[in-house]
Amino acid sequence: MITIGITGAGGGVGQSILHALSQSTLELKIVSMDASPRSIGMFWSDDSWLLPKVSQEESYIKSLLDICNHENLDIIIPGLDIELPVLSRHRDTFLQHGCKVIVGSKEAVSICRDKFRQSVFCREKNLPFVKTCSLEDARKMPDSFDYPVIVKPRGGSASAGASLVFNPDQLYQIPDDQPMIVQDYLPPNDSASRSFSGKTSTGNLDQSNEISVQYYINRSGNVSGSFASVNLLKNGIPVEISPEPDSPAIAAGLPIVKALAQEGLTGPVNLQGRQKDGDILFFEINARFTGITGLRASFGYKEVEAAICDLLFDSDKDVEALLGYLPGYFGLRYVADSIVPVERMNRLCLPNHGKTPSRGSSSAPSSENILVTGASGYFGAAIIEQLLDVQKGHTITALARTDHAETGLVNTFGNHNNFACVRGEFPGSIPDLQGMDTVIHAASLRPGSDPSPLFLTNTDGTRALLEAMHDAGVGKLIFISSQSVYGTARTPLWKEEMPAKPETPYALSKWIGELLSLSENYSIPQVIILRVARIYGLGHFVRWDELPHKFALNAAKKRALPLFGSKNRIDLLHVNDAARAVRASCCTSFPETSKIILNIGSGTPVSISDFASICQAASRNCGLPAPPIEQNQNDEASPLYWGMDIRKAKESLGWVPRHSLQSGMEELIRYQLDNAE
Repeated sequence: MITIGITGAGGGVGQSILHALSQSTLELKIVSMDASPRSIGMFWSDDSWLLPKVSQEESYIKSLLDICNHENLDIIIPGLDIELPVLSRHRDTFLQHGCKVIVGSKEAVSICRDKFRQSVFCREKNLPFVKTCSLEDARKMPDSFDYPVIVKPRGGSASAGASLVFNPDQLYQIPDDQPMIVQDYLPPNDSASRSFSGKTSTGNLDQSNEISVQYYINRSGNVSGSFASVNLLKNGIPVEISPEPDSPAIAAGLPIVKALAQEGLTGPVNLQGRQKDGDILFFEINARFTGITGLRASFGYKEVEAAICDLLFDSDKDVEALLGYLPGYFGLRYVADSIVPVERMNRLCLPNHGKTPSRGSSSAPSSENILVTGASGYFGAAIIEQLLDVQKGHTITALARTDHAETGLVNTFGNHNNFACVRGEFPGSIPDLQGMDTVIHAASLRPGSDPSPLFLTNTDGTRALLEAMHDAGVGKLIFISSQSVYGTARTPLWKEEMPAKPETPYALSKWIGELLSLSENYSIPQVIILRVARIYGLGHFVRWDELPHKFALNAAKKRALPLFGSKNRIDLLHVNDAARAVRASCCTSFPETSKIILNIGSGTPVSISDFASICQAASRNCGLPAPPIEQNQNDEASPLYWGMDIRKAKESLGWVPRHSLQSGMEELIRYQLDNAE
C-alpha cells in the first residue's frame, strides 16, 4: 500500500489530482489536507486532516510533518501554487522523514512562480516567451507596446486579477497594491474561436483557443512525456479541452522545459500559450499539476500515477508507458457537487488534536520501551535512527557488546534524550529486560563467519535472549532473519509459506533462530519474523568492501567495476527502507497473540550485469564518466537467483520500498566524492 498526501485538496488542482488517483491501478491510501473543513476534496479520500494556512509557514510545515509521520506518507502532492515555494525550501526535511514531495528545486520554483522572472529567463536563453515587462517599466515607455496589452499579477494564477488595457492612459489606472506585469496580448485565432461573443471589446479576456502543454520531467531530469490541448476557459478555468497530440507547441515548448530541468525542476510542468503569425509563444509556466490533470488521466496521460512510479520505483519505461494518449475523445468539465456528513466534517482536526491514526499508518511505536540488539552494526544503527526520528516520550535502548561499540553509539545518538545504552553480550551476558515492551533482535555474526562462534552467537544467543524476555514478561519480539533461509534451489519470488531450505551455516543459524522465536516454550505474545534481503545504502558504519558499496567506491574513484556472476539475480534493499519496515513492525497494531513471518525486500531482483549498468548511470548523474566494466572471463557457472515476494509485508505493515537502486547508488557516490581525502 502506497500512502499519498494531497494538500489544497479542496481547490481545482487538488480535486483534479484526486480525480486522477481515482483512476489509478496502484494500491493507494489517499490522505487529503486543506485549511478548510468545507473543502469537497476532504471527502474524496481515505482520510483527511486540516492544515494551517501556508502563509503561517512554520506552523504549516510542522503540522504537515506531523501528518506525514502519523500517516506514514510516501509522497506529498501540492495542490496550491502558493505552497510550492514553501515546500521546495523544506523538501529535504520531508525526505529525511521518508516522504518525497513532488516539487522542484527552490531556484526552478522561484522562476515558475514569477511571470516576470519567467520572461527574463526565457529572453536570456532565446526561448519563445511573449514580450513582458513590469508595470513600472511599462509606464516609463508606454508607446513601446502594440495595444491592447494584458496586465496581470506577477505571481497570480487562473487569470485572477488579469485585464486588457487598450491605451497608455489605462496603464496608470491599474492599482499598485501588488507587483504587476504587462504582456503583449496574443489574440485567439478568429477562424476557430469558441469564445463567448463580445468579450474583447469590454476589457475582459477572450480565453478561447488557449494552448496548454503539460510535460513530465523524471527524477533523472529527462522529459518522459507530454500532452497538448487547445482549451476554452471561463474565468480562467478550462471548460472545453480538445487534445492535440501532434501540436507543434510540444516541440516549441520543449527547450523551455529542458532549460528549467537544468535549474533543478522535476515533476509536472505546464506551459500556456497561443499561436501568433505562425509561431508558438508562451505566456505562463506552472511547475505543478493543473485543473485538467484528472481529464488528462482519462485521455490516457496518467501523470500523477507516473510521478508516483517515478519516485518510488525504478523503471523509466513504466513511467513513459503511463504517459500515453487515448484518441477519439473530447474533454468537458463541470462543477462538482456533493453532500457530505456533517459529523465527519466536525471530526476534521489539526494534527496533535486527538486524532487516532489508522492501523498500520502511525509512525510512533505503540511500545514505550524498545531494546535493539546489534545496535552498533550497519543495520542496527539504521533501525535506531528510524525509531529516534519519530519516537517521542519513549526510550530506545541499544545493547552494546564492547566499550568501543558503546562509545560509537553514544557519539552517534547520544544527543537524543530518549536514547540509552546498556552493555551485554550473547549468549552469556544478557541485561535485565524488566520494563521493556519490545525487543528488536538484530544481533548476529555475519555470513562466512566460522561456524562455531556463529552458532554460539546466532543460535545460543537467541535462546538466551528469549529466556530473558520470557522471564521479564516482554510482550513483543521482532526477529531479524534473512532471505538466505529459502536457499537458492527454487525459482523466486519466494513466499513466506514456502518451507525453509537453508544451504549455509549462516542460513541454518537464522532458521534455528526463527524456530526458537516461534516456539511455545517462551511466553512472548507477539513474534514478528522479518526475512530481510541484502541491504545497501548510505548509513552509519557502512561496509565499503561489499558489492553494492564497492561499486560506488570504484565509480567515485573512476575505477572499473569487476563483474563476477553477471547473470546472478540479487534482491537489494536500501538500508533505510529495511529499517522503516522494522519501525512499521513496531508501529502496527497486530492481534494480541501473533506469530507472523514477513519478507522484507525490494520485490524486484536485478541481475549483477544490470546492476553494473545502473551504477554507470548513477555515475553519469553525479558528473562522472561511466566506469568501465571488467567481465570475469571464467564467468560460466550456473546463475543463482534471489528474490522474495513482499506483498504480505506491504499489506500487513502499510510499507513499501521507497529508494530506487539508481538513487541509492548516486547517494553513495556523492558521499564518496564529498568526503574524498
